[in-house]
Amino acid sequence: MPPKSNTLTYSFHEIIAARVRRDPAFRRALRQAAKECRQSGDAATAQAVLRLLTPHSRRRTPSDGQAISTPPTSGLH
Repeated sequence: MPPKSNTLTYSFHEIIAARVRRDPAFRRALRQAAKECRQSGDAATAQAVLRLLTPHSRRRTPSDGQAISTPPTSGLH
């Protein structure tokens, strides 16, 4: 469950994130739904579903909503 707070309700993203963390079958179902959306040509919905699988702290998007492509970094410099 999402962390306890003084609020009486949780946001949609908090609820989904908690379930994604604890339920592998739910993660697989979300990935499958995203795949089916992508295959049917609905890339925007596929991207939105995949965002539900990404923790908020790891998301990187600018204010205009476009995804940022970041190259992988090596630990060796």
